[in-house]
Amino acid sequence: MAIFTSGIFTRVDRYVLSVISTPMRNIFIFVVVILECVRFRLGLGLAIHQDKFFALIFTYMGQWLALYSGLALQMALAVGMMLGIARLAQNRELDALHALGYSLHRLMRPVVVMAVLVVICDFFILGWLQPISLYNSGAFVHQVQKFVSLLPEGGDLFVTSNNKTVLIDNITPKSNSFGKIFVFETYPDGKTIATGGAKGHLVIVPDDPKQYYDVSDVRMLQVVIGKDAIGRVLPDAYNASASSQAKGPVEAIDTSNFRKRGNSEWEMTFPELASMRSPVPEFAPYIKKSAIVAEFNYRIVQLLYILVIPFIAVLFVVEPRRNPGPFRFLLGLLTILGFHQFLGLGTEMARKGEVPVWLTVWVPFLVLTAYVFWRFRALSLKPGFNTAR
Repeated sequence: MAIFTSGIFTRVDRYVLSVISTPMRNIFIFVVVILECVRFRLGLGLAIHQDKFFALIFTYMGQWLALYSGLALQMALAVGMMLGIARLAQNRELDALHALGYSLHRLMRPVVVMAVLVVICDFFILGWLQPISLYNSGAFVHQVQKFVSLLPEGGDLFVTSNNKTVLIDNITPKSNSFGKIFVFETYPDGKTIATGGAKGHLVIVPDDPKQYYDVSDVRMLQVVIGKDAIGRVLPDAYNASASSQAKGPVEAIDTSNFRKRGNSEWEMTFPELASMRSPVPEFAPYIKKSAIVAEFNYRIVQLLYILVIPFIAVLFVVEPRRNPGPFRFLLGLLTILGFHQFLGLGTEMARKGEVPVWLTVWVPFLVLTAYVFWRFRALSLKPGFNTAR
């Protein structure tokens, strides 16, 4: 914490942070907006036939904000660091700071503090907000879909359950009214009743797994099929009748509650991953221990990788010359993002239990870290970089 004291946290430190934080802020907003626009497009299909159209879409987008913020923070730190240091190098401000006695190690100190703050934020995002938000998103989609209008305007509904078949034509979603209905029901005694009606509507009762149809202008046809004493099938008997109304249930909308959190290791928080068991006991047998171990180690390595990102950025924008071109900038960005994707692939291999996580995740990370700090040390010892401060 000594860096925040007046004698160590100087005006130069604040200037370096301001140069880096401005592009970092812009990249963070840009990445979050782009990812949320993709989620907005997916949300259109979810809420297209709902009454509260925009409220449902923005609620759905908000469920993914925690996950996207964690990704955007890491990308913003990488791009902000590269753009900020590149600006200092191109404007010769980096040379001026070295001439004033600020070594490369000293200039990196406020940047490391910023990286530590990002790690703290991502610790809570990866450890708690991300797994819970992933679950809440699935629960929200389930909640919306189970009360979604049956079909688009003028659509049909065909439902078969046990001994009952219901066919409904010309449904109007907003009023849940329909033009025609045909119900075919068979009873244990062999009696079968076919009912046809028109001008009806569906009634949805909250927390009831069934809808209820109410039909006027009904025509009913009863078919009785039976056998005689020696098992011969008797001729069918028909009994037609008319009625002014018919009511009954039809199971067409799923009103069941969403499952509990813990169906996969992605939905488990840091403490749950550390305990190596799902928060819901019935899910535990379906999640491999290797998958939990891989997910836990992957999140830890993600946090540690954030501390390495600023040093990777410095190596690409400062060495070998102090006026980096777009190719070196692009190569540095691809290196940072590419290794992040490599960690994801290594984790997927470890989830199956075929390869240990220390070999697919930890060894590559430690090798990269050792190489980066070795190159950074070599750069900091060059003339002009290893000044007194």
